[in-house]
Amino acid sequence: MSLTENSLQRIVVSGCSGGGKTTLLNEMAARGYQVFPEAGRRAILEGYSFVAAPEAFLGRCGVLAANDYDAVVSDIALFDRSLLEVRVWYARHDRREPEQITQALATRRYCQSIFLTPPWQELFQQGKERAHDFQEALAEYDALCEHLPRYGYRLEDIPKVSVKERADWLEGRLIQLK
Repeated sequence: MSLTENSLQRIVVSGCSGGGKTTLLNEMAARGYQVFPEAGRRAILEGYSFVAAPEAFLGRCGVLAANDYDAVVSDIALFDRSLLEVRVWYARHDRREPEQITQALATRRYCQSIFLTPPWQELFQQGKERAHDFQEALAEYDALCEHLPRYGYRLEDIPKVSVKERADWLEGRLIQLK
């Protein structure tokens, strides 16, 4: 049986920076799920800088996220963030969303349930790939909580438990979504 667009579940794991998304998704990949790494981290590795040129950085993230969406080959695919974060950034900063993002999202819809890692200061660490502080991470999380429901998505916080327990919880939710 070939996969059809309707049979594919594109699941977004988003939320607070430093909340454990990547660690959780690494565990899900180890369990056999198709996982797409965060576009922002890949853009940084390619030499893009959010601080120096935020719109160029976001444009590259949009391209990478759209390509990831189109590359899904399994019944369930998990995304470490998505095109939606780009849209939320523009809304949060009262800037007009570029047409390329509008068009990309017009033809790409994620699963209605979006799973969020809530703020977890004990996990948060600044570094090369995360230059902002915890207060900015909180503001980012609040913006996701404010804007994503406006776009028709339902938000669910992932519990603050061990990685294994988080992965077990997420697997349980994925079974319920089928």
